[in-house]
Amino acid sequence: MLQQQAMKNLKNRQRAAKIGVLFQEAENQLFHSTVADEIAFGLILQKCPADEITQRTNAALQCCQLADTASAHPLDLHSAQRRMVAVACLEALSPPLLLLDEPSRDFDENWLSVFESWLEKCRQRGTSVVAISHDAAFTRRHFSRVVRLEDGVIRNVNPSDDIRPLALSHP
Repeated sequence: MLQQQAMKNLKNRQRAAKIGVLFQEAENQLFHSTVADEIAFGLILQKCPADEITQRTNAALQCCQLADTASAHPLDLHSAQRRMVAVACLEALSPPLLLLDEPSRDFDENWLSVFESWLEKCRQRGTSVVAISHDAAFTRRHFSRVVRLEDGVIRNVNPSDDIRPLALSHP
C-alpha cells in the first residue's frame, strides 16, 4: 500500500508516477542525448503540459546544480554528475516513494553535499525513502531505521544510531 492504494491494482503508468528509482550505476538509466531531455522524459510520459515540463525540468536542473549541463550529453559528464542527472529526473517527477540503490556512490564531498540537500528536500515534502547502502555514516545521517539483511534474511531492525559498519566477506 502506498497512499492508501494497493500497488498491485495500479497500471504501470500510475505505479511509475508513485515510485522513483535510483540505480546503483546511474549511466544504466540514462539514454537521452541531452541532460534536459533526460529530465523531461518522465514528465512527457506522464503527459504533463509543455509549460509544466519546462518549469519542472528547469527547477530540477537548478536544484541538482546541473543548469550549466542542460545541453550536454549525460554520458559525457563525470560519474557524480551522471548520478545527479538521474536524481534530477526524480526531482522533476517528485514521486511519493524513492528506492535508492547505494545512493552515496560516486560522489565526492561537493556532490555528496548537493545530493544530501536534495534528500533533505524530499524528506521535507513528505517523500518516503528506502535505500540499500553499505555506507554506515551516510545511513546514520539520513535514516531513522535500518533493516539488516544477511543471506537474504532479515536479521534485525535497529534505529540508525545503532548501526556499525560490517566486515564483509565473499566466498
